[in-house]
Amino acid sequence: MHLDFLFELLYPIVPIIAVIGYGPQIYKVLKANDDMRNFSLLTWSVWLGTWIIGFGYSSISVGDVMLSLTAGINAVLHLVLIGIVCYKRNAYIKDIGLSACAKVNSGVHFHIDQIAHQMHDQRDERIKV
Repeated sequence: MHLDFLFELLYPIVPIIAVIGYGPQIYKVLKANDDMRNFSLLTWSVWLGTWIIGFGYSSISVGDVMLSLTAGINAVLHLVLIGIVCYKRNAYIKDIGLSACAKVNSGVHFHIDQIAHQMHDQRDERIKV
């Protein structure tokens, strides 16, 4: 058996492996209830770009249907993940509300504010002679 024949038999399962591999990541992203800050949109966008270039190269320059299919499926799955994360981030921002986003932190700890009020209370408690 020649190696080229072996790889011709094995290569069609690569898109199936890709779908199976992305499944847990897509599931994790769908179930997340946070703002998805730990998901790097830049990294996944770079990978998406490489798959799009790979798809174009395999379709136009090489004319390899299986390579085009593999690159296309990977590009679509990357796009799905990026789309879900963008949707989740947008929904999270809407859930916390604009007022929470626009709230300014003065940097003053609330105990300091209590001390300031205590000083005003002591001023009113002076003894009249």
